[in-house]
Amino acid sequence: MLDGLRRGGISVEDPAGRPLAQVSDRVEVAGWRYVPELSEDLIVATLGPIVLFRKTPIRLGQVVAGTPSAEERQ
Repeated sequence: MLDGLRRGGISVEDPAGRPLAQVSDRVEVAGWRYVPELSEDLIVATLGPIVLFRKTPIRLGQVVAGTPSAEERQ
């Protein structure tokens, strides 16, 4: 089934481990975790992948982001 979708131009992207700044236009942050070891905001878990049609997002990814800051995020 995935091969057929790929041939039709559909692909999925797992943003886990990438800086939030790189994927912020393609994800919705469902939650935040304080991770003092980080040097920047980073995707620490993927709840749902980014779905693309010919490299254009058609469904935003759902993620949990980690932050080195102790302040609460909304």
